[in-house]
Parts: sequence; structure tokens; C-alpha cells
Amino acid sequence: MPLFCDTALAARIERAEAQLTARASEAAHRRAAGGAGFVTPIAGGVASFAEDGSPFNKVAGFGFGGVPSQAELEGIEQAFAACGAPVQIELAHLADPAIGALLTGRGYQLVSFENVLGLALGDQPERVIPAGVEIRQRGQRVRAVARRRGRGQHPPRRAGSSLTRRVPARADREGGA
Repeated sequence: MPLFCDTALAARIERAEAQLTARASEAAHRRAAGGAGFVTPIAGGVASFAEDGSPFNKVAGFGFGGVPSQAELEGIEQAFAACGAPVQIELAHLADPAIGALLTGRGYQLVSFENVLGLALGDQPERVIPAGVEIRQRGQRVRAVARRRGRGQHPPRRAGSSLTRRVPARADREGGA
């Protein structure tokens, strides 16, 4: 079994991320009729603004459907600016390498890395649930919730997090929409 995926699998994973992002953003737009927001296809992915503070405000799945033009990038940048939000692009390391150079030339800077892990669905490994972790089915998504031992409370949010509790909760619900 290979340790790393090829560009075909990376493109498939990125397409799934773009579809999830688009669906969640569209659900937020339906809920907040008349609110600012957009979902715009670009270079095989989507640019999305769901609502203020949403984790779906980003460009996802980008880089497996060609290199965008300067005009397309300007349009995306203007759409985010109109919503008062910065442009956040999630660019897979297997995306078209010309896109990294294009973004750098426009002044974009690398802020972080994200790794997506996968598992072949052939043989099913033994399911191990650590003490203190509860697995819940929520629509089509499965969520692991860790609780403080003996108190029944969720662990505290990460220090410095700028998201309120209600925005991620809505995003979680709408992500499976």
C-alpha cells in the first residue's frame, strides 16, 4: 500500500472538499436570506463566502482544473473584499505548480500546512475507542466528542479562537446539508 497519493487521488479529495464547502455555503445563504455570500467556481475548485466567521469562507479544491487568469483571481479577491473578508486559499501541494508562483507574484504568503490522511477501505481495522471519547452519528457525518472525565462538559475551546460557538455549530450542521 503506497504511503502517499498521486495527483488523481489528490484531485478527487480536493473535489470532495470543494463540494462540501459549496454545499455548506449555499445552506448558509438559504438560512440567512438576503445575506452577503457567494460560491464561485475557479480552477477546479470553489471560492466561497458563507457568512461572517465561517470556516467555509475560503477557496477550496483549487488547482486541479487549470491555472486561473489574473482576471479570475481579481474577481475572487473583489468578492471577498465586498464581504469584508480576507482571501484564504487552501492549495494542495499536488496542485498545478504554476499556481503557487502565480499567487506568490500577487503577494500571497504561505500561512500554514494541512495534511489529509486517507485509509484504503478494503480490510476494516479493529475499532478502538479511547476512554472518554464518545462517537455520535450526525446525519451523514460521524463526530467524535471528548468529554471531561466526570463532568460531562466539552473541553475548553482553543485559546485565541476567533470563532463563536454558534458559527462552527451551524457550519457543522450545514456541512452535511
